[in-house]
Amino acid sequence: MYELPMAGKQINVDLCSDAAIKRLRKELGLDENCSPFVKVTVLERILKTLEKPKAWVKGAICFIIHKILCPTNSSFVSLQYAHILEDPAGVSSYNWCSHVLGYMKEDLQTLEVANPLADFHFLMVIILYIYIFVFLKQLSGGFLNYVCACFYCAN
Repeated sequence: MYELPMAGKQINVDLCSDAAIKRLRKELGLDENCSPFVKVTVLERILKTLEKPKAWVKGAICFIIHKILCPTNSSFVSLQYAHILEDPAGVSSYNWCSHVLGYMKEDLQTLEVANPLADFHFLMVIILYIYIFVFLKQLSGGFLNYVCACFYCAN
């Protein structure tokens, strides 16, 4: 995922079944209970030694979601994206921008968050940067040059 998709299927972690979580846990070499969480340290250790490429990608995506897209102060990584990860190639068909913004909104409305403003500012900068980068990338070079020329002439 080099760019966060801004369109596509909505992500709903509540739709993740115990069976999907159990399958992901098995692929990652975890015990076969249905806990939707795994300790960060355990997942890091697994990712360093896992030799199955497809399973590694699934674990890495969970880790990235936990550390970058939807960071928490928790020492547990959520496996509630297991239903999405059953087809790792299809991960980009989901609307990650909408999901991250929804996560930020929910996080800010939760009173138990230790430092919501730090999370909010960090994520907002990332989202804005990615959005601007994607938007400018989609524009033709001529329009971008025109905008830059207008800005230069105005100063």
